[in-house]
Amino acid sequence: MIKKNVVLIPLMKIMGLIMPLAFYAVLHRHVSINEFGIFQTLIGLLSFISLLESGVTPSFRNGVLLDGLKSNDVLSSALITSFFFSAIAVATICIVWLFFGKVLYPSILVPISFSIVSISLVGSCFQVYDDLNDNYLFGRFFDFISNIAGLLFACFLLYFSYGIYVVFFCVCLFKISWTIFSIFKYKNIVDVKLTRKNLMHAVFQGLGENSKFVSIQLLNTVVSFGIIYILCKYNTIAVYGVFAVFFRFLMVPVALYGSIAPILWGYFSRYKGKVKNNMMFFIFSSSIVFLLAYCILPYFVKFYLGADVQYPGDLFFLTAFCFTGLLKDVISTYFNAFRSYLFQIILLIANVFVLYYSDAMRYQIDELFLALIFYNIFAVLTMYVFMKNTNKVPLN
Repeated sequence: MIKKNVVLIPLMKIMGLIMPLAFYAVLHRHVSINEFGIFQTLIGLLSFISLLESGVTPSFRNGVLLDGLKSNDVLSSALITSFFFSAIAVATICIVWLFFGKVLYPSILVPISFSIVSISLVGSCFQVYDDLNDNYLFGRFFDFISNIAGLLFACFLLYFSYGIYVVFFCVCLFKISWTIFSIFKYKNIVDVKLTRKNLMHAVFQGLGENSKFVSIQLLNTVVSFGIIYILCKYNTIAVYGVFAVFFRFLMVPVALYGSIAPILWGYFSRYKGKVKNNMMFFIFSSSIVFLLAYCILPYFVKFYLGADVQYPGDLFFLTAFCFTGLLKDVISTYFNAFRSYLFQIILLIANVFVLYYSDAMRYQIDELFLALIFYNIFAVLTMYVFMKNTNKVPLN
């Protein structure tokens, strides 16, 4: 069953990646280069909202796999906690936009769109519930279909010359379809009593027992937003738009791995140490994929966008960053499966300092990613040495 899902889910992910990439090609032909850059920035920020779930769904998964708890009971607690964090995310988004966001994004649709996606964090709990009950494909297939429908409708809006903020709102709106469907699907299965006592218990349990994973999620969010901040600070919005296209193509292998990471998480929890035997093969196969991408991508992007665009720097550094980042994610999955968070927190704090130093030194694109490559290599080697030479992951 695991092998079947490890094959089918990435195939579905590939199909799900094709439509957004095709949509960006349509978008580039219907809007100005500055508007294209603004849209890419919004999408870049949007992709990191999922990190704000603050360990709710991973804690849910660990509670069932490692503690032997009943998935229905843990799901109820996870849903209450996710509702709480979604409300916090929505309030934060609105406050940030009110004081800072009007300069770059004057439309009220921007905070509304981000708030909608924040609510979709609740749906991730239902997806984990399906995973734990060996129903891997249904939720991902439903999400895949709804996202395609949203992009097709967005193309329809572009054809009739609607603005990019309306198009962005449309894309976000379709992202909560799985959440709405899941609430109606499981309303008779899960008993969620949203009382003050239950809310406080769920929230403090999530923040107390899972505070280390919460820290990892927040630090990942800081790192992700930090990269976007530095790129936008020292480059024009148009340059960032071109950069984002190259970055999205190189992140396809990372996205494919992310689609099966929850399954591998459970697999590593049940069968300790299996990841060690396949590490060298994974490194070799991934290096071939990224090498081919480095050679082909400059020519493909010109055809893809229908314009003579060039990557604003040396593509080798961005390719190496994505490759080393993928290796780091793979080893992190193994650490997460055993709730080994403290070591990752230390490494992420070091990553934040790398970004702070890069900003202080006014690093341009190539210099920024060269610094991040060295950090990724250090993190990969450090985690791999511990993983290879110990039967139990250190620093739990």
